[in-house]
Amino acid sequence: MPKKTYQCSIETRNQILQKVHDEASQRNAVPSIKEICILCGLSRGTFYLYFPSMEAAVSVLAKEHGETLRRQVRAYQQDLLKQKLLPRALSIFQWLKEDLAFYRFMILKQRDTELYQALSDCVERLFIKEGEEIRRHFLLGGILGVILSWLAQEQPSGPYVISAQLEELYQKLQTEKM
Repeated sequence: MPKKTYQCSIETRNQILQKVHDEASQRNAVPSIKEICILCGLSRGTFYLYFPSMEAAVSVLAKEHGETLRRQVRAYQQDLLKQKLLPRALSIFQWLKEDLAFYRFMILKQRDTELYQALSDCVERLFIKEGEEIRRHFLLGGILGVILSWLAQEQPSGPYVISAQLEELYQKLQTEKM
């Protein structure tokens, strides 16, 4: 096995990921390795030191965005004042709106299962209470449906409007008998 002489830096890795993120968000398509190398001023060989393929780089981005969503939910759940001041539905739409083009691309176009699962986990933690196992899938499906349709809108309504609609739907779903 050849001796590894090049030290991979966090800065270069993050630069590659940021350019992949930016290009995917702007063009609504996965960029090529060549395009990313040109944008970063790197050789293809340097790219391959960090990621075995473009799909691997996109997968890392999806994992990182999923973990960011999960961290935001945990922080929200631990902050009682934030829970009183900021409705849970509003918070999730605000988090998604911060990087709307990327979430729209990854969840709707790429159909990235890992990022979708992270979103599903976050919705479940925010909306589904213990003891609601019978209605869990019904509630989760309805809430995720609202979020996905919001992501699919060309000009999505603001987080306040959609969160009020989601809370209203959630209350209706809660009262429905299954």
